[in-house]
Amino acid sequence: MRGRCTPWILFALLGWAAASRADPVRVPIVIDPRLLAHLVEVRVFDQPGGVARMWDDGSGCNLLLLRHPQVSMRGEVLRVTADVEAHVGTPVGDSCLFAFEWHGMLEALEKPSLDRERTRVDFHVVDSSLLEPDGSQTLVDSVLWSWVKATVPSRLETVTVDLSETLATLRDALPLFLSGAPPQLVDGIVTSLGLEEVRPTDEGLALWLRFSLPAPPAPPAPSAPVPALSPEELARFEDAAERFDAFLTFVLRQAGSESGEADVRRELLRVLLDGREELVDVLASPPAGAGDPVRVVFLDTWESLAPALRRLGDEVPAEAGLRYLSLVTAADALRALDALGPFGGFEISADGLRRLARVVAPASAEDPLAYGSEVDPGLRSALGFGPPLPEPPDDPEQPPDPRSELWPHFSRLLAAVSWNPLAIGEARAAEAKSLGDALAGISLDQLRRLDRWAPRASELDVYLPLMRDLLRGVASERLAADSLDAQYKPIFSPLVLATAWQETCWRQFVRVAGNVRAIRSRAGAVGLMQINTRVWRGFYSVPSLERHVSYNARAGSEILMRYLRDDVVGDHARSAASPDDLAVAAYAVYNGGPADLERRARHRRARAVDRAFLEKFRAVEGGQDLAVAACFGPA
Repeated sequence: MRGRCTPWILFALLGWAAASRADPVRVPIVIDPRLLAHLVEVRVFDQPGGVARMWDDGSGCNLLLLRHPQVSMRGEVLRVTADVEAHVGTPVGDSCLFAFEWHGMLEALEKPSLDRERTRVDFHVVDSSLLEPDGSQTLVDSVLWSWVKATVPSRLETVTVDLSETLATLRDALPLFLSGAPPQLVDGIVTSLGLEEVRPTDEGLALWLRFSLPAPPAPPAPSAPVPALSPEELARFEDAAERFDAFLTFVLRQAGSESGEADVRRELLRVLLDGREELVDVLASPPAGAGDPVRVVFLDTWESLAPALRRLGDEVPAEAGLRYLSLVTAADALRALDALGPFGGFEISADGLRRLARVVAPASAEDPLAYGSEVDPGLRSALGFGPPLPEPPDDPEQPPDPRSELWPHFSRLLAAVSWNPLAIGEARAAEAKSLGDALAGISLDQLRRLDRWAPRASELDVYLPLMRDLLRGVASERLAADSLDAQYKPIFSPLVLATAWQETCWRQFVRVAGNVRAIRSRAGAVGLMQINTRVWRGFYSVPSLERHVSYNARAGSEILMRYLRDDVVGDHARSAASPDDLAVAAYAVYNGGPADLERRARHRRARAVDRAFLEKFRAVEGGQDLAVAACFGPA
């Protein structure tokens, strides 16, 4: 098996260069022992069931099988062990005379070295032995030992870690990321790039990349204050943010699809959401003259991603593991990349991002920088979500419009008589299409009414009970669909209602210049539950989030469940907290993303928001949920 690292090592070598300012620069890359074991499995243990058939004379009497390889470090060598099953005998017809069977363990010690071209790591077996299952030396027949000596070293020495394509890719990709640097500088770095030294360490097999980098020029003199960004600069900034978001989404969807561990998928989701939250923040308040903020988000995100990719690299097959190894190797150096500014700047170019994405998913024909708003079932599946939420159909009819000036008088008239098509449990529910069994009491007419209703104070006695029942039904539906420990279930419905209260006072729509429109924040959060369409791009339908209050409520309920279950209850330090504390923590994540939970205690404004939310949560728990009417002022 020939392992291939990727252009992500480019980031590591550039980052180390910027940090050390040495000439030459050495960049470490560590291959985890579990990844080395995967390489051994693929190359040597290639028979069905993960068996290495080292010797078999075809008679059924004489064979040597190895299973379950393990790799560890021992001083200056690699220690490779495997379970041994051996059979020795003399074939006579259909029988074996003097048959002997032995089970034990093989131990082989290998010394790594670079090949002559210094592009590949080879392994040479310096010692091998057979051990009893308890690890003691064995006294098995010399015939068995002769088989081991004749076959095992040569088979193990076929395992290599080939970095030649990595070096070639680095030399090809480097100019894409330093397009603003002087050409002679880039050429010098590319020409000097090479491998240097390899040795086992406590962490794994360490390699070093070497290259030359000249000393940086003197920093520029302080300049006058930078003016605010122009519309053209803002447009370029937003384009860059969308390119990076698309790239990050592409890579994490690929990583999630290759992971079989729920914990890894949850961590990938956190990285994606935190990265998008950071992009939303800088897009809402773009800094002037502070460098490229998207580059800062890029570096922060990949630093956070390293632990999950390290685990994923140990989990997936060898070829994929080497790709993720390269990402992990790069993560610690990414923070230093911005220091390359004096050389002309590190540019996150579209061509560079596409090149990196192709390394992660070489067989994909998809454009990794395509930025769309449609639901992505593959992304939901890869990051631990179920199928897309069902989208309510748009109503082709136009019943009485609550935007009409006559609507308040009409609604009050309906409230005064016994028959009210907006009342809870209305008789036409039997012919209505519900959201699900938990919402069977809410008719299609009522849902359609909510989908165009920006209530006035005089309508709240009808509007608020209906919205309360919708939120309760959505919460019940989510509890039935998801796994949440029974002790935490009583928190969830009040959490959903209090969140909708805190976010929008239970409103999906507002009137703007005489027109009814979905509530939308400056940062892109929309509707009843204020689902941020940038942060949750690909998970939910943007048109349905805007048009349908039921869809918006279900999306918010799904998000709250994920945060409560995975980020709050899943944190053992918080799992024993009071219901109040759990609810506030879940809302904190909902309000600012997973990374915001630990930061909130240090910010006065965040503490004030948490107190306001807690008051609403306690009111809902105490049966005072309709106190939300206070948001609308006097009737």
